[in-house]
Amino acid sequence: MSFTGNPGTGKTTVAMRMADILKNLGYIRQGHLVSVTRDDLVGQYIGHTAPKTKEVLKKAMGGVLFIDEAYGLTAHQHQGYGPEAIETLLKFMEDNRGDIVVIVAGYPAEMQGFLDANPGLRSRFDVVIDFPDYSTEELTSIFDLYLDEKQLTLTPEAREKLTTYVESLPRRRGFGNGREMRNLFNEVVRRQAVWAGRNGQFDPIDLTQIGVDVVPEPHEQRQLVTTGVHPGNYL
Repeated sequence: MSFTGNPGTGKTTVAMRMADILKNLGYIRQGHLVSVTRDDLVGQYIGHTAPKTKEVLKKAMGGVLFIDEAYGLTAHQHQGYGPEAIETLLKFMEDNRGDIVVIVAGYPAEMQGFLDANPGLRSRFDVVIDFPDYSTEELTSIFDLYLDEKQLTLTPEAREKLTTYVESLPRRRGFGNGREMRNLFNEVVRRQAVWAGRNGQFDPIDLTQIGVDVVPEPHEQRQLVTTGVHPGNYL
C-alpha cells in the first residue's frame, strides 16, 4: 500500500492499526510493525545496501514494514544506493508473498515520482490511500484529547478563541495537522503556568481551567508554526 498526505495525518498510526487488522484476519502471522526511513535501508559503501535492506525485511517478516518518506530511495538515483535498496525490496516481496506487507508513505507528489521510478513499484503498490489535512473541527477534537489526558478544560471564551486560531492556520504543504495541535497544546500549557503564577499566588481553578488570555492570538500562528515550537518539556 501507499499512504500519501501531509505530516501528522495519521499515516503511521493507521499502519499500526492495519498490522493488527491483517493479523486478526489471518493474512500475516505476527502483526508487528517495523517503521524505517531511507537511512535504515541504504548503506554507506558498495555492497552494504542489499544486506542492510534484507536485515530490515527479515525483521518485518510476518508483519508490516512501513517506509516513511520512501521517495528518499529514488532521490539523486545516480549518486547513492537507493535503487539497489528498491531492487532488493521488490525481489524480497516477490519471494515472500503472503508473509510480509509493505507500506510506503510520504507527500503525494513525491510518492507519485517514487512509484514511477521503477517499473515494478506501481504494480506492487497498487493500493493508494490519501490522508487529507484535518478540518478545523477535527483539529480542535484532537486538541480536546490532550485536554482530557491532562484533565484540563477551556472556558467558553477560550474555546471560541482556540477555534479562531485553528481556523487561521495555513493548510499548505508540510502542515503538521495533529502535530500542530500537540505543539499548540504544549504552548498553551506553558502560558497557563506563567499566567497562573502572575500574582505570586495560585488560584486552584487555574490548575484545571484554561482561560482566554493564554490561547494565542490568530496573528501569532505564523511564528508558532514556522519556528516549530516544541515546548514538550513543560508536561
